Amino acid sequence: MTDNFLTDLRETMTTTHAIDALTAENIVEWVRKNWGGLPIYIKKNTGVDSRNAEICRKFNGKNHADLCREFDLSYQQICKIVAQGRKPKAV
Repeated sequence: MTDNFLTDLRETMTTTHAIDALTAENIVEWVRKNWGGLPIYIKKNTGVDSRNAEICRKFNGKNHADLCREFDLSYQQICKIVAQGRKPKAV
């Protein structure tokens, strides 16, 4: 976890979200202590899951091209999304 990320987090909390500096610093230190050094991924687009579910619902086995146009995705992306949607969910 880079110091730039933590600096940005601290500044955003205090300037945009009206969190006092001490609370922001405590949050930053908690993140550093608990997640520092870990390879973490923070999903940027939360709408992807609902989009992918919609693609899977609309997929009929023959409408790859229609879905590509509708969702502005490549054929390979549609195939990957549909394949992922067919995998059993981990329990």
